[in-house]
Amino acid sequence: IGHHEKIIALLKELMENPEYTENSRRVARMIANKPFSSKEKLLKHVEFAAEFGPSYALRPQSQDMSL
Repeated sequence: IGHHEKIIALLKELMENPEYTENSRRVARMIANKPFSSKEKLLKHVEFAAEFGPSYALRPQSQDMSL
């Protein structure tokens, strides 16, 4: 089988196999219903930083390790 036939067969499998359709719909629902949007996460982090300032307790110890 040539490369273009392989690609066509793979695309056909993706479009015709109901498992792929079901999984893609599930992932789409998960993304649409995620607990916090990117905007909400950013706002939470900014509010946290504004209230508490730099937090050395939450800083990863790996920052103090040498390469």
